[in-house]
Amino acid sequence: MSDATPGVPPSAPSDKTAMLILSYLGLLALVPLLVEKEDKNVQWHAKNGLVIFAAFIVASIALWILTMVVSAIPALGCLVAILTGLAHLALFIGYLVVIVMGIMKALKGERLILPIYQICRKQPVAAECTVSASHFRQRTIQNRQSRRSLRFADTRAVGWSAR
Repeated sequence: MSDATPGVPPSAPSDKTAMLILSYLGLLALVPLLVEKEDKNVQWHAKNGLVIFAAFIVASIALWILTMVVSAIPALGCLVAILTGLAHLALFIGYLVVIVMGIMKALKGERLILPIYQICRKQPVAAECTVSASHFRQRTIQNRQSRRSLRFADTRAVGWSAR
C-alpha cells in the first residue's frame, strides 16, 4: 500500500534543493550561480562548489605534472608512477567526500567551511573567534596594568626613581 493520495503526483524536490545539489557538482555549479541570483544561500554554495572544484582541478594538474617529470627518471619511473597513481586516487576520493559533505550541509541549511579557507584569509578559525570586543578590551587593560606594576616594581627593587 502506498501512502500517496491517488491522482496526486508525488512531490518533486523544490528548485532550491535541486540548485543546492547542483552547487557542488563541478561545472554544474554555474547553473545555480546564474539562475538563482536573488537567493544568497544558493549563491554562496554555488561559489563554494566552484572553488572546491577549481582546487581539485589545480591539484590534479599539479600531481599530473609531477608524475610526468619524476616518471622520466629511469630508476624511479615505475615506482613513482604507482605512488602518484595512488595519490590521484586519494585526491579523487577526498574530493568526493568533500562534495558529499557539502551537499549534506547545504540541504540542512548549514555551510561547509573548510579550515584551509581560514588559513588563506589569514583569519582565526571560527571556534576561536568567540571572544567579544568588551572581553578583549578588558584583557588589554589588565595587561597594561600588570606591565605598569611590573615596571614600577623593577625600578623600586633597583632603587631608581620612577619617571
